[in-house]
Amino acid sequence: MKKIFTILAAAACSMSLLAADATTVTVTPAGSNYTVAVGDLTITDVPAIVQGDVNVLAINRDGVSLLVRFTDVNTLVADGTVNGTDIHYATAGAATRALEYQIPNSDFEVWDSSKTTEPRNWHAFNSANGSLAGMAKGTLQSSNVIRPGSTGTHSALITSGDVIGIVNNGTMTNGRLNAESTTANNTWNHSEMDASATATDKYGDKFYTALKAAPDAISAWMKFSQKTPNTDYPYATFSSIAFNGEFYQDPEPKPGDYKGSMFNRTTYSETDAANVAARVAAKAQNKAIATCDWTEMVIPFDYASYASNNAAAAAILVTVSTNATPGKGSSGDQVWVDDMTLIYNAGITDITATGLDGFTFDAATHHYDLTGEFGTITADNFTVTTDGRAAVVVKNVEDLGGGNYRITLGAYSADMMNASVYTITISKPIDNVWVMGNVNGNDWAANVGALMNYNEADNSYTLDITTTGTSWFSFTKRLGENEIDWDAIAPYRFGANTEGEGTNFVMRQMYLGQELELAQDGWYNAFQLPEGQWTLTIKNLDGERRLIIDGENWPAAQLLVQGSFNNWDNNEGLIEMTLADGVYTADYASIDCGDGYSYFKMIKRLAGEQDQVIGAVSNGDFLVTNEYLNTPLDITADNGQAYKIPAGNFTLTADLETMKLTIGGSLAVLGDLNGDNKVDVSDVNICINIILGKATDDNQRAQADLNGDNKVDVSDVNALINIILHKN
Repeated sequence: MKKIFTILAAAACSMSLLAADATTVTVTPAGSNYTVAVGDLTITDVPAIVQGDVNVLAINRDGVSLLVRFTDVNTLVADGTVNGTDIHYATAGAATRALEYQIPNSDFEVWDSSKTTEPRNWHAFNSANGSLAGMAKGTLQSSNVIRPGSTGTHSALITSGDVIGIVNNGTMTNGRLNAESTTANNTWNHSEMDASATATDKYGDKFYTALKAAPDAISAWMKFSQKTPNTDYPYATFSSIAFNGEFYQDPEPKPGDYKGSMFNRTTYSETDAANVAARVAAKAQNKAIATCDWTEMVIPFDYASYASNNAAAAAILVTVSTNATPGKGSSGDQVWVDDMTLIYNAGITDITATGLDGFTFDAATHHYDLTGEFGTITADNFTVTTDGRAAVVVKNVEDLGGGNYRITLGAYSADMMNASVYTITISKPIDNVWVMGNVNGNDWAANVGALMNYNEADNSYTLDITTTGTSWFSFTKRLGENEIDWDAIAPYRFGANTEGEGTNFVMRQMYLGQELELAQDGWYNAFQLPEGQWTLTIKNLDGERRLIIDGENWPAAQLLVQGSFNNWDNNEGLIEMTLADGVYTADYASIDCGDGYSYFKMIKRLAGEQDQVIGAVSNGDFLVTNEYLNTPLDITADNGQAYKIPAGNFTLTADLETMKLTIGGSLAVLGDLNGDNKVDVSDVNICINIILGKATDDNQRAQADLNGDNKVDVSDVNALINIILHKN
């Protein structure tokens, strides 16, 4: 009967699932990696683990846990069964490959046209060796008696016979039978196999079956009946021996056994017997098969008892007989055999994880979520134990960064028919995040912070804060033991990522609701917010951090300084004035724009309309001279006139209730052309020489332009004279 080979193993165990339930799994090359399509889901950038000439893909992503093993990706369209969205095993050509790991014609469907002699790859007394082979009466033939659920049409029928009253057990083997003794239980009567033997059967096949891998068990469907029930010898027998390929016989030789007294042949020696026995790698035997209807016999191979032989499982000799004791039973006893299968396990029986405290393996649990800081994780951290002697273990560790890992640990059987997959997700512990600074009534101290709320669903942190007046704050993942413990918490602090370390980030209304970059650990530039109530949200803490600040209560009377120091950009480079008791102040450093002067104005809204600009009361640019410093100046609410001021450092104070601006600071003495801190006739003479071209000093020329019209002429001389006469 033809066996339906399955492609996929379920998550909870290695049981096979029918291809009729399958979802197609397709693998295509994508550079050095692969793209895997599972139904409607496509997983990209999957690296291969190379094992000899075979590629293995171990996937644990997007709800899919998948092992794929293949040699020729161009022909790979593997069927598998979906357990929810969790696929566990798929491979190309599994049925074909599985047959390579089985005993040929183990479903007993191939016979010659007579159907009454031996099936292909199986043998009885028809092809036996030995002097007495022709006298044996046990038979092997095709039968149409099939097991329930069979899709085939044939089974093998073994029948015992008798010769002059002596019962000849019916026997079938994939090796060759030998009949040399008239004593039934003499070990010169046996089945044998030898890789070096050259004899072939009627099909042209050698009497030899090689193993490609060590099997864990063998199963066969069997039916047994005794023609005459014999309570002393009631059992049929099944024997399977995995050995190293050198000459082996079943049963093994016993010293003193002889081929038969009539031939007086050489007996087996102690050495002969020991050498044959030492070739065994494992045995799977059942010598107590009672009368039964069709029953599936599953017999495990015993490797432990023969471990000291250190023999490889290179070949397999199977022998089935109508009675466990040679020459017993009755003539006409019958054994039917079908669907003999070598079983290759792939169950994972234990996983040890070095360095992963808290991990305990449970065979029934196929996915584990661990939270902790475990350092660098590699495949060497994991030891996987399987129940498959020839099972191949795949360990795939994906480093997701930030101490996070996805680990796929799988085992697949040698014939690629079964697999077990376990996955482990390691997540870095959720760090507490505090907001440090002038928020929620706190002040700057290394051991004080407002704890943010963690949302596990999207890995975000949120906090509602209240600021009183202009406030500064930053973030830390660990608080100090005391208020001055800054060095201890420095590696755990992070804040505004600005162009230069030590530069703070001033929040503008335009930045509300936007994602702002947060600096890496160890940076601790702060954010500035005006007075109000705000919601802080940090996203993707373990990747690229982003801060979102929301609030609907931005101060209505925001006041910023804008000017030639930032090329009049409405959105960037603005100096925010600080509000206290209704008065705005800001430190302002003007920049020489090429003529000795800089320009500035004030604005209440970023990128605002013209009516949001506060400027000087004049018909043109208002020139700031010494006489205007430290004196309240009238300002307007809705015009765009700018202030013209020499380069220097100044303090600006604006009172929007009285609409007055005070520019604090000092200029050089107006009209002092020779730098002696006074204005007199010598300065007038220098001004005249400038007009006449006799004086060319640039600084003197800049100081001589008293009216700011970018030229020196008689009007400037008159202005100097007026200063001397205290008329201006």
